[in-house]
Amino acid sequence: MKNVTFNFTIENNTGVTIGGEPYILTAYTGLGIPESVFQSVNYYGWDGEDTQSVRLSTREITITGRIACTSFDDLDTKKEYLVSCLLPKIPGELTINRGTSTTQTERVIKGYVESVTFDHQIGWSFQQFQIKIRCDNPYFKSKKEQIKELSKWAGGVKFPVKLPLTLAKRSGRTTTLENDGHADIPFKLIFEGPAKQPTFYNVKTGQYIKVNTDLVEGDTLEINTEEKKETVQIIRAADGQTENAYNYIDPKSALDMILTRGDNILRYENGYNDIESRVALIYRKYYLIA
Repeated sequence: MKNVTFNFTIENNTGVTIGGEPYILTAYTGLGIPESVFQSVNYYGWDGEDTQSVRLSTREITITGRIACTSFDDLDTKKEYLVSCLLPKIPGELTINRGTSTTQTERVIKGYVESVTFDHQIGWSFQQFQIKIRCDNPYFKSKKEQIKELSKWAGGVKFPVKLPLTLAKRSGRTTTLENDGHADIPFKLIFEGPAKQPTFYNVKTGQYIKVNTDLVEGDTLEINTEEKKETVQIIRAADGQTENAYNYIDPKSALDMILTRGDNILRYENGYNDIESRVALIYRKYYLIA
């Protein structure tokens, strides 16, 4: 049987965990696939409808529990703390931890507290409460960021050296990244110099991102393709300053590039045949269930 705990943290890092004393978890809902919303058209003389698009509705998560305490004063203190961690006007992040003695899964979702209610009771023992959290984006994300390198040293000399030795070599400019989550995902691209007009390709989708400028040794290009958070910037090695690089983007570049479900064939070019660059993707997988 899997143990489940919820941890809700708001922007000022105040957090509370539901699952175990003093906030004992008794029930929860909203961790399955959210309801779909269909946009459809009716045509004269047709039976049924013609579905034009399908989107997911917002997610509502309900957490029900009891407060373990020793007195009325202790109950009041624990209720005050619980409410202070669940302020409705401050967005927070809910972490769902599901695990057994051998496996553990952590997924997160952002949301707002919709309500916190307490059942009326005469005594102080095991006060019941219910928390409702509204999540505009219905997808859960993996808790930890994952990193995929497109170029790195493979094999090579290890110390102490034993003959015959093997020289290290680059693993190539093309790699395959498997997205086994439930949805297409954005990513953050890290491209270190040297490079002439650094270019990154998703061969599967035919999209590319090209930056019409040069990177010297130590420069770092960072591109974020997440919706509403798109950024293109270069951290210059000479002075450590961050430069807005939007003006260098090739007009046909796809700043909304995604990693589709399944295998993604990725490739980079740095304008050199004999010099490699360190290129890596940072991403989190999306899930419909926790």
